[in-house]
Formats: sequence, C-alpha cells, structure tokens
Amino acid sequence: MSPTRIRPAARPLLMRLSAGVLLTLVFFLPAGGFASGIPAGTSLVAVEAAAGIRSLDLPVYAHLTGSDGKEYALCLVQASEAGKPGRTLLAREAGGKEYLIALARRAGAREAARRLFDVLWDDGRHIVLAGAPGRADELSAMGFDIDWLADSPIDVKTVPVPPASGTPAYDERVQAIVDAIQAPQMDTILAGLSGDSAVTISGTPYTITTRNTRSGTPIQKATQYVFERLSSLGLSVSFHDWTYSSTSNRNVIAEKAGTTRSSEIVLITAHLDDMPSSGPAPGADDNGSGSAAVLRIAEVLNAHTFERTIRFVLFTGEEQGLYGSRVYANLVSANQENVVAVLNMDMIAWDAIGGPVVQIHTRTSASAGYTADKAIFELFAAVVSQYGLSSVLQPSLAADGESASDHSSFWAKGYPAVLAIEDDYADFNPYYHTSNDKRQNTNLAYFTAFTKAAAGTAALLGLPQAVPCAQPIVPVRFEADAGATSLTTGDLNGIMEPGEKALFNPFWMLPESCTSRMITGQITSFGGPSGQTYTIWKRTADYGYMTPGAAESPFGKSGDAYVLSVGKGSRPATHWDANVVELLSTGESKSWTVHVGGSFLDVLPDNWAYPHVERLLHNGITAGISAIEYLPLGTVDRRQMAMFLARAIAGGEASVPVSGTARGVPYACTAGGTSLFADVAPEDPHCKHVHYIYGRRVTEGCDPGSLAYCPLSPVSRWQMAMFISRAVAGGDELVPLEDAAYSCDPGAPRLHFGDVSASDPSCRHVHYLWNRGTVSGCSTEPALFCPSSSTNRSEMAKFLSLGFDLGL
Repeated sequence: MSPTRIRPAARPLLMRLSAGVLLTLVFFLPAGGFASGIPAGTSLVAVEAAAGIRSLDLPVYAHLTGSDGKEYALCLVQASEAGKPGRTLLAREAGGKEYLIALARRAGAREAARRLFDVLWDDGRHIVLAGAPGRADELSAMGFDIDWLADSPIDVKTVPVPPASGTPAYDERVQAIVDAIQAPQMDTILAGLSGDSAVTISGTPYTITTRNTRSGTPIQKATQYVFERLSSLGLSVSFHDWTYSSTSNRNVIAEKAGTTRSSEIVLITAHLDDMPSSGPAPGADDNGSGSAAVLRIAEVLNAHTFERTIRFVLFTGEEQGLYGSRVYANLVSANQENVVAVLNMDMIAWDAIGGPVVQIHTRTSASAGYTADKAIFELFAAVVSQYGLSSVLQPSLAADGESASDHSSFWAKGYPAVLAIEDDYADFNPYYHTSNDKRQNTNLAYFTAFTKAAAGTAALLGLPQAVPCAQPIVPVRFEADAGATSLTTGDLNGIMEPGEKALFNPFWMLPESCTSRMITGQITSFGGPSGQTYTIWKRTADYGYMTPGAAESPFGKSGDAYVLSVGKGSRPATHWDANVVELLSTGESKSWTVHVGGSFLDVLPDNWAYPHVERLLHNGITAGISAIEYLPLGTVDRRQMAMFLARAIAGGEASVPVSGTARGVPYACTAGGTSLFADVAPEDPHCKHVHYIYGRRVTEGCDPGSLAYCPLSPVSRWQMAMFISRAVAGGDELVPLEDAAYSCDPGAPRLHFGDVSASDPSCRHVHYLWNRGTVSGCSTEPALFCPSSSTNRSEMAKFLSLGFDLGL
C-alpha cells in the first residue's frame, strides 16, 4: 500500500469508480457533534500492516484494505509519534473529533461527496474527508453506508473459537426447517414491514410508511410490531434502549434458551431501520428483507429445541452509523457473554441479473477472527449444498473485512460474525436508500431461497437438540504423535516419546441409530508410573459434527486435538505405559492406554525398525535382551521364533499354556513332563511355545519324520514367511496358492519377486504376505525377496508387527 495525501488541487487525480466497485469514505466531524473519547494531543494516522494487522503494537480504531489489497489501520498516536516510518498523518489534532467510515453504494455518490468535502487521503478505496456536524444522514441519503470510527480500540488480536468444525451430516430436522420457509409467508411479512399492507400493532391496524431511526412514531410502531410478533411465539422478548450521542432509540431482542450449552449464544440479526430520512421509506430490500428473514426464522426455529441459546436481534440506528448494534455489542462484551456466532442479514432480496450469488463477508484472511468467521460461511455453504438450494443460490466468500453493517460491531469486540448480503459487488440494488426500494422491485424467489439457507445455518449454529441414542458412542482407537499443531513438538512418528509435546487424537464412532451431533471432549486425568511427570498442554478437543456410523477424530474433523507430554527423567520401566481418561460432552468416558516410546537404547526413534520393536514390546511379545537393549541385528533362531509367534497368537506370555494337547497328542512342558519333539526338553523355557505353534499348524518341525524342531537353527526369510503366513491365515491350508495379485501355480505363474519361483514351497507364503502389505522384500529394483538370507531381530519385528497388525 502506498497511499498519498491529496490536497484540493489534486482532486482530478482521484480514481473513478468502475461498475460494481465499492468505495469507502472516511471523514471527521469537528467537536460538538459527539462527545468524543479521543484525548487531546493525539493524531489520527494510517499505519501500514505489511506483517498483518495483529503485528501492530498500536491501538487500532479501524482495519481497512486499500485497492492494492494491502491491509492497514487507522490509529491514534501521540502527535510526536505521527511521523514515524510506515505512518501517514490524517489529522494532527484528533482530540474532540469524531470520524466516520462511509461506503459508496450508489453511482455518483463519491463525486457528489467530493464536491462537498476536501479530500485529504485516498488509498484507492477509502477517502478521508473533512466535514461538518450532522452530515451522517446527508451522506446516507446520498448513497453511503455509514460506520463511525470506533470510540475505543477494536479487538484485532483475539482468536475466537470457530462455532463449528467440519461439515455436518445431513439432518432431517434441518431439512424440515428449510422446507418451512415458503414464499407466501416471506412476501406477507415483507409487505407489512415495507408499508404495502397494514399490520396489527396493539390490536389496531397500522401502515408502516417509514422505519427511519429519526422518524419518531413510525419507528416506535415498527419496533413495537416486531416486539409483539416475537412475543406471540412465547420467546423471551425485550427492548434494548440505547443512546449514542444525541440519538436514542431501541433494539428488539428475543431469546430462545438453549439446553445443554445454553451459555453459548448465537445471534441472528438484521437492522430494522431504513432510508431515506424523510418522506416515504419502504426500505423493502434495505433492510425489510433481512428483518423479515429474522422474524420468519424465529417462527420456524421456535418449534425446535437447540443446545445453544439463540437470540434474534433487530437493530435500529444502523443507517446513522451502526448506533444500535455498537451499543449492544459493547454491552454483550462488558457482560462477558459467550457469543459463538453472529449471522447478520442486510439486503437479501435483490437479484436482477439471474446470477444467484450470495456474498458472505468475513474479516480478511490474515485477521485473527478469519477462521471463526469462515466457519459460519462453511455452514451456510453446506446448507445450500445439502438441502436442495444449490440450483438457486451460489454462496461466495468475500474475505474483505467489509465493515458497513451491524456485524462489524461484533468484530470490534472479537466475536465471530459475518455479513450475509446479496451480490453487492456485481448486482447492487439501484433503488438503495430511495423511496423506490419497494417490495415490487425485489426478487421473491431469491429472497425466499436466501432465507431458507439462513434458517438452516441458524439451526446448525444453534445445534439442534440431538435425540438420545439407544446406544453409547463407541471408542475405536487413538493416534499419538501423528499430527502437528502450534502446541506440539513431536517428531510425528506415531509414538509418544519422553520430552516431546505430542498430539493425542482419539477416534470414536457415533452409532448409526443416532443423529449427527456436535461433540467435544476433555481429558480429565493423565498419569502413569510414579517418579515421572505427566503434563496436559491442551485439555479439550473438538470432534465437530460427528457422522453416524463413521469412526472420526478431532484432528481429522477440525485440526484440533489434545496435546500431552511425559518427562525426560528416569524411565520407570522398559515397558512404560501412561493412562489418559477422556470424557465426551455426551457423557461417554474412555480410559486410553498410551505407550511411551524410546524403550531401548539400541533402537532409537530414527531407526526404521523402531515402531515395530515398540509394538512388540507393548503387546508383550518381547522384553528385549535386557532392560535397555533389544539387539536389533541379532539372528533369530527357531526357538525364539516359536516364543514370539506363540505370544503374538495367544495375546501374551501368560496366555501360552504349559500343557495341553497338540494335534490330539498330550504334552506337558514341566519337569518330568512330556515333549513331542526329541530336541526340545520338557523343562526347556521354549517348550510350551514350540508345542503351542505346532498345535496350531504354524510349524511342522524341521524333520517331520522324527518330530525334530531344530530350536537353535537360524530362521531364514522364507521360513519366517511360512511361519507368519500360517499364523495369520490360521493354518497352512488357508494360505492361498493364488489371489488377484499373484499366482504360485507353476502352470500359470504371476509373481512379484524374481527370486521366488512358483515351484518354491514358500512361494504362496511369501506372496500372501506381500499382497497383505506385510513384507516388501529386500530390493525393489528388481523386486527381490532374498529368501535364503537369515532373519535378524529387526526384520522379525517388522514381520510380526505388520503380520498381526499390532497396535500401540
């Protein structure tokens, strides 16, 4: 951005507005119009924000974007500080003055303003003008949207929590809400608000000819009308009286209390007032349309129950500079209310070119609140897509930070908010702020479809009260250290190691009998063996809208999950597990066992075999050769293989019986017992493992004729393949000769490995494991298996880990 100060002689150089381009004007009023809170001795400056608006260490009073797309701020600084680099002086003595931001909406409005005011500043979209008191209404009548410069610094650094995450599943209740919005009702409500037909107020017919904030009786009647209409629904309704300088009026607020999350508040808003300031002011599009939508949405949503509290708010004073919403947003903020979303509708009934664009304005993408604003847009887009509106509406995200409506009053306080408006870029209403803004000039089909989409969005924001499930939500599995956030420092190897802040990401499944619902979780405890530290860095997680029948995780749905760490002190045991207790917002709880890696000093996290060795340890298949060593390159003999396989099949050492029957013959691996193998003594520690896998037809021994097992012989890779495939398949006869990917039929071979022929007895075992993704061979170019090579303990760990799909 390279804005320049424009003096009167430079006026011809000001850029002209092309069709569809919006221009914002900023001007200040001398003291007397308002009681300005700007202290004496301060100057108003435009400050470049090349590193983003959040990087500025100054109080920001307006956040703007120039025609070059660069963001900057209007700030108040001490006069002595105004000349610093990156700052352009707008008003040297700002104290006692008030400033306006005005957006040109009508062709010729900018040129008319230039004839009345001295131009001080131009960034291609915004112009600084010196004015006189009372010009706000005059500018509004000329075709400008008005917004007062904030009377206190706006919040540009709070990062609000998005009101939703992920795309919600289709919900029949939302469909019923969308379907309840019909054209005849919308037309009737709009006719009453715009004066085409009389309405009943306090039992007496009355025709609303204007809703201008300064109109006296007409605006009082209009606010009374919407108050009574909302009260008839049984909602809690109140007037919110406000005063901004010399202007006073009232907003109308109706509330539908939420159930399980009533402290979370959704605002569905529009401004009721209109222009012009004198004579007939039907204000059908601006903003009878938004007001009619709020009224109808309140009627339809009132028949349903929501977890969050929903407030329906109709503001006055918008056309004079967002008076009503600014005072109300200040009140909401002062009361520390948890407003999770604001859906503000302003001008939603004009479509003259048959291009059904809906603009959803959010803060700029570099703003702290952009992600939360964008989540509201994504819900709106999801409603259009899922509920039969995509053929008549086209939602468009406008991340431009446009502040010219009541939503920006909530941006200033750090709340998520959007402006939902018709195509105000390429198809702006030419009757804007004139007496011809009539119902007959609106597009009823577009207006109705827009209201349908807004109603569905309001419902999703409010979280329809879910029908209790007949079955609990089911815990499925979890991932550790499998993703990164700003809080994590893990190496993303899928295992939590001491000292790293690792992601903990559980998966749950919502039963198919349940309706889609938004679910959150929290860690209630995290601990393990004494002598270590267990830290919860992020305690909460957001699962978003969970889809029935699908295993879903918070990181997968919203990029949001738990973050945990364990200390780097002395390891309490070779096999170290921690315990995480998670509680869902629906009441289900799960105690998860989390393995802590880094178990052996000779198998470090960067070793290719590391995850497989850790899985063997965690599943009780090995304890290493000592408390700190695994011996990864050690050769595996047949007795070790029997032990590993028996533990893997049985589920641990304790589950391998010391006696029983193998293939109909009894054995007892005890002193003085009976062994079926001549070279395996009954008292041999591996006796029970050999007999266990023999009984399950995993091995035939090394000499079936003499029933010898050859316990000390090394295990080759082809033997390992036979062992593992038989164990995984459930017996030798269940290992297929051929499959879609291979054939070990010598008559029609289709082989992956060039060194394993179809006539090789291990061909089907090797290719069966390859087809399952358990083995990849010893070479890829060419594809070789190296069947005769000995198997070391690292390779054995991979065979077993993948073959048995061992988890952590």
